[in-house]
Amino acid sequence: MPDTGIGMGLHRRGPVSRLQPDQTKGFRPLVSQPSLKRTQSTTIAEGAAFQVCAYWARVHKRIPKSVVVNLAWGGSSIKALSPDTELYEDAQKALDRVCSLLEAQGFKPYVEYIDFDQGEADSTHQYWDSAIIALRDRFNADVMLRTGQHTDIPWLLAQPSSFVVDCHEMVRGQYALCKARPREFIQTGPSYHLPYQPDLLHRREHSHAMKGEFNGLCLARALYQKREKAILQWDSVEYDSKAYIIRMTPSIRVARDQTIKDPGNWGFNVYNGKGEEVPITAVRIVDKGMCVTLEMSAAVEPGPHRSVDYALNSHHVRKLKRTRTSDIPRGQIRTRHPFGTSYHDRLPLHAYMPHAREYF
Repeated sequence: MPDTGIGMGLHRRGPVSRLQPDQTKGFRPLVSQPSLKRTQSTTIAEGAAFQVCAYWARVHKRIPKSVVVNLAWGGSSIKALSPDTELYEDAQKALDRVCSLLEAQGFKPYVEYIDFDQGEADSTHQYWDSAIIALRDRFNADVMLRTGQHTDIPWLLAQPSSFVVDCHEMVRGQYALCKARPREFIQTGPSYHLPYQPDLLHRREHSHAMKGEFNGLCLARALYQKREKAILQWDSVEYDSKAYIIRMTPSIRVARDQTIKDPGNWGFNVYNGKGEEVPITAVRIVDKGMCVTLEMSAAVEPGPHRSVDYALNSHHVRKLKRTRTSDIPRGQIRTRHPFGTSYHDRLPLHAYMPHAREYF
């Protein structure tokens, strides 16, 4: 397990409580440990580190010295994290301090990955896409200049699934970005299968640990194992205009998780070329999990808006007051086999299909 950690505190709305990294004199062991307690307050970054170090121990028979840095500012847009902002400056100072402390102990610092979980405050993806690319490029350049490493740093991107605000364009944009640049941005998927607080905005404490652990498994599959099919996504969409059937091919064999309440058609919505919804009559998993078929009630006419939405139902309804768990956009598609096992409660960690829009 990770043997050292550094907490950077929580930035809340209002005046930013600035960090003072120069006052950090050393490292402390991670407070969060694997436990059966379902209220264990393990951060996403710590959860990922558990799995990453476990992978190293299992495969390489050793555990690298690991430092987990948590940086958070709740309820803010990605613009607050942009280069030359206070939060970005604080992150750079913290990185420099961590590197100096490690170097003083005879270690050569190396940043393995960035685990990025943000997006609820961004309503459209047009500027989010460009902002996350610019942030990654600048931060990676600054990190590599400080550490002297020559290997680029992958970013793990998690989709927000709270949906008390309208951010469906952001999650769709993130999904498309990860498909287009899979080695730079590793899609770690949604959180709609995890327990949320009653406000339907914040995940429960235990959910952070589970999401983090799954993120670590995605990193191992994509970065270390270099699997061609490292994460779950849609590989292709084909339409049989004669039979009115859409065939969707996932990257990994899938199954239906009926413990999640069906939001309607397992979370699928289909639109014709004019953007009009076409009713689905049946959804099936065929070919031993390598295909999902959507049987349509009528022809899905071609056009610029012809598409399949997954786990976006009601997500596009603006100003919708969601007071029930069933109001959270979600789907029922997950991997047939888990990516691994949680170190916190020994439960299987499946990949769940991301929120997505696929044009065909």
